[in-house]
Formats: sequence, C-alpha cells, structure tokens
Amino acid sequence: MSESKINFDEDRNFDDLHERFSKNIYQSLKGQIRLAVLRHDLQEVLPALWESDSLSVLDAGGGLGMFTTEFARLGHRVNYCDISKKMLDSAAELARAEQLATIQFHHESVQSHIERDCQYNVILLHAVLEWLADPRQVLEQVLSAMQAGSHLSLLFYNQQSIVFRNLIRGNFFKASASDQQGDKGSLTPSNPLKPDDVKSWISSHNDQNDDGQPAYEICCESGVRVFYDYSERERIALRTSDQVIETEIAFSRQEPYRALGRYYHLIIKKLY
Repeated sequence: MSESKINFDEDRNFDDLHERFSKNIYQSLKGQIRLAVLRHDLQEVLPALWESDSLSVLDAGGGLGMFTTEFARLGHRVNYCDISKKMLDSAAELARAEQLATIQFHHESVQSHIERDCQYNVILLHAVLEWLADPRQVLEQVLSAMQAGSHLSLLFYNQQSIVFRNLIRGNFFKASASDQQGDKGSLTPSNPLKPDDVKSWISSHNDQNDDGQPAYEICCESGVRVFYDYSERERIALRTSDQVIETEIAFSRQEPYRALGRYYHLIIKKLY
C-alpha cells in the first residue's frame, strides 16, 4: 500500500461515514440492486472481465472494495485507491481474508493516482464524482488519461432522482431549489449530477480524428434503482429480493424509468 501526501480536504472523505455507508449500502437490498445492475451492464459490455484473467483494473475511489475483490478472484490485476483510510482498511482486510494477492492498495485520491498511472484496461469510477469539489475536471482528467481500447464504468448520483422524490412527497420548495446538495453528514452527496450534464462533458471533451470519428463512445446507459427508492415498503416487502432485482434490471435501460434512477451508469470506451 502506498501513502500519498496529497491534500484531500476539498473532496469528501468517508472516514466519518464508514459504518453508515457499510450498513446502509452494502448490507441492504438497495446495495444489492446497485451491484446487480452494474454487474449486468459490465457482463454485457465487457464479457472479457469474466472470460479472461489477464486484464488490468483500477477501482478508483473503491470504497469497501466489492468489485476490487470480485475481479481479483477472477485473476485480474487490480489496483485500488481511496482517500478514506477506513474504507481502504476494510477493503484490504477483505482481500487478506480471501488471500487475494493480485490487489495493490493506494491511499490516495483518484486525481493523484490517475496522474501517476492510468495504464488500465478497465477503470471503475463508482459513486465518486458527486463527492468531489470539481467533478467535471476529474472526469476530463480520467478521460484524457485512458488508453485506446480501455473502458470507463462511471456511476454517479442522479440529481433528477432527488427532484422527483421531493415532488412525489409534496416537497415542492425543495424540488424547485437550485441547490440539491445533501446535508452535512448525509449520504446524499454534495454534488449530485444530471445525466445530460455529464454526457455533455463527455461530448465537449470528445475530440475527433481526421475521419471525423469521435474518441469516446458511450456503450451503455442505465438507471440504478429506478423504482425501489420510490416504492411503498409494505408492498415491496411482499416481493422477494430476487424479484425486485430482476425487475430493476429489466427496467434499468427503459425510458422514462432510466432517467429517474437513484444512480446513473455509463460505460465509456476510448476508441483511439
């Protein structure tokens, strides 16, 4: 594990929310849905992750390291970085328990790691951008550093889901507010993002070659938790977890449901 001297003050560090994050996300059905939709998208677009054991993967801002350990189990060379020491320690403990020796852990920011090393086949940037002081700058840094043929799996908190949630609850003032940031100490992020804004950032960064071919291609778009977060808990409890997850996956790419997902997922390929 490498230690960085980078100042992390401007970006959200999850050391103080480590236990809440673990309990509320991955020890819950909503966390299972998130992993299932992401896995479904990745398996469709990047089957090599499950068919090969020779890829290099970066889990940037990797949190508890769920995909870090999953891809290491499959034999891939995985690097993990996060500014939260508690998150990193939890991910490293899981890797040690499973004797996964192909993971390298780095206590550093995404920005620092990408600047130093971006020779990866696959980069995972899951639920990171919305916690950064300047999400657009970091996304452009990652896109610029990608190598030809590599893929970026980008998951971010969808601002449109916050607005819709407030609308159906009758919180019209909150729904109309220009600032949709979460409160301090909340799991609602400081910079929830609009999918159209993120796609416009990619488009504006998308240089073309002499033949007019763009440098980046969006291979997949899906919503994560397109209905679960809005459901009546008494009624949804009548369904099994498998039924909920299967239905979430079935509607994850269909509009208008995709646009209302709590998270939005893009898989982007660097063409040249």
